[in-house]
Amino acid sequence: MMAANGINAIISVIVVLPTANRLLVTMWLSMVGVVACLATWSWIRGRSLPRPGSASPRAMRRATLHASILGALWGMLPALWFADLSSGAQLLVGTLVTGMICCGGFALATVPSAGLAYVFLLTVGSLVGVIRADTGYCAAIVILLFAYATAICYALVGTARLYVDKVASEAELAERGEVIELLLNEFQETESDWLFELDTELRFRNVSPRLAELTCMNGSDLRGRAFADLVTAGSRNVFFEEFEKGVGFRDLLIEVALPDGSNRWWSVSATPIVPNRFSAAGWRCVGSDVTDAKVAEDRVLWLATTDALTDLPNRTSFRSQVSAALSCEASNVAVAVLDLDE
Repeated sequence: MMAANGINAIISVIVVLPTANRLLVTMWLSMVGVVACLATWSWIRGRSLPRPGSASPRAMRRATLHASILGALWGMLPALWFADLSSGAQLLVGTLVTGMICCGGFALATVPSAGLAYVFLLTVGSLVGVIRADTGYCAAIVILLFAYATAICYALVGTARLYVDKVASEAELAERGEVIELLLNEFQETESDWLFELDTELRFRNVSPRLAELTCMNGSDLRGRAFADLVTAGSRNVFFEEFEKGVGFRDLLIEVALPDGSNRWWSVSATPIVPNRFSAAGWRCVGSDVTDAKVAEDRVLWLATTDALTDLPNRTSFRSQVSAALSCEASNVAVAVLDLDE
């Protein structure tokens, strides 16, 4: 910004110098140069210091004061010399000042008070210069310049609000992200469940330390490996059927074969990662080892359907099988009953 101010100041001096007081022009150029140098030095010094988390009221007032001085200096250009310039030089100065009103206002939108002060002072100086010139279109130019400056101020305030909302939203998201990360870490440390992500090819992408520990593999070795490689043949069909539906599911029970030779039962819940409504980018999954519960459930089922003395199917199993056979219309069924007494 200060480099642009310096270039514009040199161009302005070249244009107004033939018709203006050389001493006054030199003083004006010197003041613009001093302000630009001070601002540049402050920027360079600030880059070597730690960035503060927030701007102090003093810093906001200083920024507003600097913008006011800069706006007043540039407002002096049309106020003092615009009326004495030729039509071509007036067109150049008018174009330069109009551009500076717009660019400077939006460049200072993050500090609305500074932007409004800069636009106001530069606009006032421009209005003074137009009125002093007393051209045939003076009234029309004044109205247009006033409307233009008003629109810039309105857009500047709107941009400042959007900026503040954006910063506040980012801060809120960062805070929520920290809370979520803390909760996830606590969840993985204290609960039996574990988290992982799969890509579109159902390969492990992000793996929690707990999952790596359960599979007896390093996280780096597990990443990129197909989840289906761990699934046994008996569970592979239901595994692929659920994921091919493309929608989330809960508590999918599958049997996995681990590298240590043991087979375990996992309960998996998954949600598709959908960055847009057209395609999924992978899956976020939660898994838990339910082997003990599965073994206990199978034991209860075996006791309910098997005679403990002979290890043969009991009456409950018999009735279940007969009921299933009778409900099948594709075949004829015959039932024979043999009653043995002691």
